[in-house]
Amino acid sequence: MAKTTVGVLTADIKALVDYDITDSALDVLILKAINLAIKRMKQWFMDEGYFDEIGASDSFLTTLNQEYVDIATETIDLDQPLVLSERTNDNPIPIISFKEYRERYPDPTANKAATPDCAAFFGNRLYLGPTPSGAITIYLDYFKLITKLVAGGTLPYEDKYDELVIAIVIEYLVKWLDRKDVAAIRSAKEDVQIIKHDLVVGASRNIGINQQVQSRREENPYFSPRKV
Repeated sequence: MAKTTVGVLTADIKALVDYDITDSALDVLILKAINLAIKRMKQWFMDEGYFDEIGASDSFLTTLNQEYVDIATETIDLDQPLVLSERTNDNPIPIISFKEYRERYPDPTANKAATPDCAAFFGNRLYLGPTPSGAITIYLDYFKLITKLVAGGTLPYEDKYDELVIAIVIEYLVKWLDRKDVAAIRSAKEDVQIIKHDLVVGASRNIGINQQVQSRREENPYFSPRKV
């Protein structure tokens, strides 16, 4: 689906907010607010377990007798890991803290195995323990890094979320430019919460409904008359 350019969204917001400020200065404020908005929205997506807009997957090979994989070059847009797995035994790989990992495997050469029992992320590397004794493919589902937008850039989310981005930006502008107008600030905050509920919270609660509808069979309806 389409994604909105910063220029288009800036024009939309200018049309909604008419402040006594030069266009160039307002452009700068709007861009700052857009970047704050997309970061805030990413956290909401994470909180609700709604990964369509912020999730990605990657795979990479382990190296014989090397305990780590260089994530900085393998998965350049990694922000936070979600699920790590290997398909040799069709198992997830538990992700633990690097402190716990190093306490388990103080000497990488002492323990080796075909598939890892656990993993840890540290210093742009993915550490695997025991150390891989061969090359296997590791699969990673993760949250993408949301990079800062510049003028002329494109929003990272589908255009169905434009309304929420605009509402958050207006909330920031009202707070920055009309700080004494408590009623306007409260109203802007309420608008954000209403749209957030409709587009993020509500949407996350509908995850899986499509699959349920597709699996429905006429001979086994979801709701049937109570048997007497």
